[in-house]
Amino acid sequence: MEQEIEIIGIDHGWSQIKTATQVFTTAVEEAHSPTFYDNIVEYKGKCYSIGGRRIEVKNTKTENDDYYILTLAAIAKELK
Repeated sequence: MEQEIEIIGIDHGWSQIKTATQVFTTAVEEAHSPTFYDNIVEYKGKCYSIGGRRIEVKNTKTENDDYYILTLAAIAKELK
């Protein structure tokens, strides 16, 4: 049985996330009750709005889950 493999390249910049077909701002904000589900990622039971005002530059991109959530958004946008 053959499996299809998707390779998705993601550039994790400080101000933008870039893939082969998408570019969006590095912005993650918890959305308590989203009315619309465009640019929303659900992770660990919470909803996060993607895009908008970019996050502040930190010492590393692994201090919190922001860049992981942005990675999930980039993968979802590419697979869409």
